[in-house]
Amino acid sequence: MSVLEMSVSSALNKLPKKMFLVLWGIALLRLLVPVSIPSRFSVYSVMNGMAKPIVPSTLIALAPNAMPIGSEGTAPAKQFIGIMPEAGSVITPITMVWLAGMMILFSFFVIVYIKNDRALRSALPIHDALLDEWLAQNKLIRPLAIMQSDKITTPIAVGVIKPRIIMPKTMNWEDKQQVQYVLLHEYYHIRRFDMLWKLIFVFALCVHWFNPLVWLMLVLVNRDLEVTCDEMVVSHFGINTKTNYAYSLSRMAEQRSQFTPLYNGFSKNAAEERITAIMKYKKSSLTSIVLAALLIFALATAFAASPATPQPQDIALPPSSMQT
Repeated sequence: MSVLEMSVSSALNKLPKKMFLVLWGIALLRLLVPVSIPSRFSVYSVMNGMAKPIVPSTLIALAPNAMPIGSEGTAPAKQFIGIMPEAGSVITPITMVWLAGMMILFSFFVIVYIKNDRALRSALPIHDALLDEWLAQNKLIRPLAIMQSDKITTPIAVGVIKPRIIMPKTMNWEDKQQVQYVLLHEYYHIRRFDMLWKLIFVFALCVHWFNPLVWLMLVLVNRDLEVTCDEMVVSHFGINTKTNYAYSLSRMAEQRSQFTPLYNGFSKNAAEERITAIMKYKKSSLTSIVLAALLIFALATAFAASPATPQPQDIALPPSSMQT
């Protein structure tokens, strides 16, 4: 078993980290979109195929002997008393608990977001020739601004429509290389709309708050968003800069930022994993890209698709319904 685990772990480490973001996107789609494509190859179809569905006896005529037939060749309606649930309150106690939990968690994140947004409103724009030159070289369709605040300890990227890179007041501007690393890291977050994706994942957590796997998913999504941005920065500056970048990352992540998980930035969360991932980073080969594409297709077919609808001949009738 340990050999198998090592083999799987080694295979996953060789896959592009961006692949995991695609898989998280598929999981998010499955959580939020109620409509899915049925597939015979879905894992749910396999599970359903292990036991054929049985028609409940309540769906069969309730008469002990032969079923009387009406004038139109159908059974009288009175024979099916009890088939449909009695009219009553749609909101069950379980539904009420779910709604209460969703509203409490949603309110919590809204309050945290508003509190952080108010704290960051005091951020001031930075006027510097080098920063202006950097902004000119890294343009976006959306207006991008670089600001500074004494309310944070690590750089963060905020905003969706009007994004901002906010630097801490304690930022060492003399270290030009580190500044370049930080700016590009946050720039990639903004360019990929990571802030928007985080908000959508938080919304999915509010809806599925009762599922511990969704809580774990949010943690792993935050980690993978950071790791992929790290890899993009290293790829931009060259593979030989990964040691310097990892060192800069460790220095920037020494102090925990209170603005995660709603914001993107150099946080202490999973810092060791990020540094390890950077040191192991290699440019993706054609083989790993093809393998990643095949794996995404297989997992999407197996887990994102809904089970195939059983045919009438596949439904087993209970023995009591065979009486005449």
